Amino acid sequence: MDALEILRHKVSDTNASEFNIKLALEEAEQYIKNYCHISSVPKELRFTHANMASDLIHAQFGSQSEAIKPHEIVSIQVDDVSIHTSPDARAHKINLDDLFYDYKAQLNKYRRLRWS
Repeated sequence: MDALEILRHKVSDTNASEFNIKLALEEAEQYIKNYCHISSVPKELRFTHANMASDLIHAQFGSQSEAIKPHEIVSIQVDDVSIHTSPDARAHKINLDDLFYDYKAQLNKYRRLRWS
């Protein structure tokens, strides 16, 4: 089973197109290669690769079963607690470094030193 097959099963609850699934997989692959300073993703990282792409897909598209979509917080009032969000469900920005931070421990095993 390769990373693409794993990813298709993990994101079957989203409305992401096949193109977006492949794009997220490529983006996660590029991140792995850049972070580890390697030319190809080892087969031992296929689940990590698929999980990273799955996180990216879910951050961008959410799942069809989600009742509440992520919103960008516009303002917060402390007394009487009120939080106002933007009407655009896709207003939030996705930072790959923040999204993929949890995978660095797994990727460090494959990271090579790079001399500048």
